[in-house]
Amino acid sequence: MSYLSRVSDTLEVEEKADPDVLVVEDEEMVAELYLNWLQDEGFDADVALGGVEGLRKIDGDVDVVLLDRRMPDLPGDCLLEVVRSEDIYNLKPPRFQGSTNYAGYTEDDWDRDISLKTTRKLSPDLVEEVQKKVMEVRVCMVTAVKPGLDLLEMDFDHYLVKDVSREEVIDTVEALSDLANQSDTVQKYQALRWKRKLIEDRFTEQQLEQDNRYQALVDVMEEIEQHAGAEVAKVSEVPL
Repeated sequence: MSYLSRVSDTLEVEEKADPDVLVVEDEEMVAELYLNWLQDEGFDADVALGGVEGLRKIDGDVDVVLLDRRMPDLPGDCLLEVVRSEDIYNLKPPRFQGSTNYAGYTEDDWDRDISLKTTRKLSPDLVEEVQKKVMEVRVCMVTAVKPGLDLLEMDFDHYLVKDVSREEVIDTVEALSDLANQSDTVQKYQALRWKRKLIEDRFTEQQLEQDNRYQALVDVMEEIEQHAGAEVAKVSEVPL
């Protein structure tokens, strides 16, 4: 049983409909493979072939996103910024600074897509509500990019390194769906706990001691344990 499955089993969750899952992946064969696995398990799943299509498809109706990092049109890191941003109107991904083009996708294209995302089919009074729902989407990075210290700056919920198995994908979606019904504190603590495990498995204690981002993560976890120990007790007891 995977770690996320063990976490899911410790949580008290209400009966709910299967989550809506969006696979954001530029390799069509890989995307179709994940899609088939998910649909075989009864999930309502869809595919976005690349980051740009993912940008246009992620909305308040999506519960879980399986997100590739390396995509030629719009990298997954940038798309993750959109999902987690409190103000996508003014969000400019770092790669556009000093650059006018990336695989044909320009800053003007970005501005257009962001504008459509915040206004299409929405009255102005609903924009804020929809953006809040988008921020609550659970995101698992599914990528060939090996975890590095840059992960400490990324706000994902889980991270799988390709090649991944059917069991890993299904277990991850089910567990993230269960976590979505927990408090913000439990969700945040669980994401930090998994990120810390990823980093500590790949870097030495000396390397981590020299990284302020890692120390900040540890400090946040300790603060949560101090102020919400009872709330996060169940997931904190699950072995990593």
